[in-house]
Amino acid sequence: PTLSRRFPTEVLPTGLTLTLLATYYAFRTIQLRTLAQFDSASLRARASIRAQFAVSHTPLRDPAGFIAVENQITRRRFGEYLSRLRVIEKYPSIDCVGYAPRVPAPDKEQLGVFMSQQGEPNFRIWPEAKAPDFFPVAYVDPANPRNEAGIGFDLFSDPTRRAAMERARDTGRNAVSGKVTLLREVFPGSEAGFLIFCPLFVGDNPPQTVDQRRAKLQGFA
Repeated sequence: PTLSRRFPTEVLPTGLTLTLLATYYAFRTIQLRTLAQFDSASLRARASIRAQFAVSHTPLRDPAGFIAVENQITRRRFGEYLSRLRVIEKYPSIDCVGYAPRVPAPDKEQLGVFMSQQGEPNFRIWPEAKAPDFFPVAYVDPANPRNEAGIGFDLFSDPTRRAAMERARDTGRNAVSGKVTLLREVFPGSEAGFLIFCPLFVGDNPPQTVDQRRAKLQGFA
C-alpha cells in the first residue's frame, strides 16, 4: 500500500518533465522551421527586388547615350526617340523617362527662351530659389498631363532627390533615390515611388575624378 501511494507521486514530476521537454522540442522545431521558411522567402524577395532594380536601370542606357551624342536636344527629337524605344510599353512599372540639364544661374532666361521656341511658352524653373546651378525637368516621355506637370521642376531643390543626384554625379554611376511622392502639390494622393538618376558628362572621355565629374556634369537622365 505504501509503494502504491508513492508511485504516482514519484512518477508525476518525471511525467511533467518529459511533457515540458516534448513541448519545448515541438515549439523549437516549429520555430526553427518557421525561421527557415522566412529566411528562404526573404532571399527570394531580395533576389526579386534586385532583379527589378536591374531591369529599372536598363531603360536609361539608350536615352543617356542619345543625350550624350546629341548636339542640341529638342522636345520633339527626345519624344520621337523615346517613342521608338517603347520604354513604357516594355517596362510598365516605369512612369516616365526624363531629362534634366544642368543650368547655371546666368543661363536661366536663355533656357526659358529655348523652351518657348519648342512649344513651352510658360516654361519656368520652380520653385524659386537662389543657387549656382539648377536641374529642371526639361523633357519627359510619355508627354501626358501628369508627367508634363513636372516640367521646370528643379530636382536639386528636393533633399531626397538631391542626395541621389550628388551620389550619381560623384560616382559616375546610376543612383536610386529614397522614397518620394511625385508632384504632391499638383496631384494630391499620388503614389510613392523612386527615381533613378543617370549622370551625363560633357566630352567623349568619362571624367576620372570626383572634381572632374563635378566640373563636367551636363545633367541627368
